[in-house]
Amino acid sequence: MSIEQLFRQYYRALCLYAVHFIGDIDTAEDVVMDCFVRFAEKTDGGEEFAAPKSYLYSM
Repeated sequence: MSIEQLFRQYYRALCLYAVHFIGDIDTAEDVVMDCFVRFAEKTDGGEEFAAPKSYLYSM
């Protein structure tokens, strides 16, 4: 699955998950976006993830 597909599928749910802990939607969106950027850098660097959804939630 491409990073774009992962983003489209999980961004909203990850934001809602993050806002539960952070308490602010804008900050939660920033955190989730940072996670996707770091995830993209890792996959561009050659790392592969068997469970990308789990990895994104744990970030």
